[in-house]
Amino acid sequence: MYDKYSKANPITSNTQLPKGSKGLLVSNSSATPTGLTMYLYQVSGGTFQTTLSFAGGTTVLPVEVHSIPGAFGGLTAFYLV
Repeated sequence: MYDKYSKANPITSNTQLPKGSKGLLVSNSSATPTGLTMYLYQVSGGTFQTTLSFAGGTTVLPVEVHSIPGAFGGLTAFYLV
């Protein structure tokens, strides 16, 4: 099953994303994997911090992200609605 996304809004570092976003699109133009730290929502409420590494190319994460607390380290990111 695929989500339908109608908009991709740019994200700046150190930002909280709006509630109700459907996913995250991350692009890495480098061949070197780059990590991105973010806070994700838990099913039981609250958030947890995780760091994901993105290889070269574009990745869509179909999760609702709460915030991205730091710099992007060469990545470009958009939240999807």
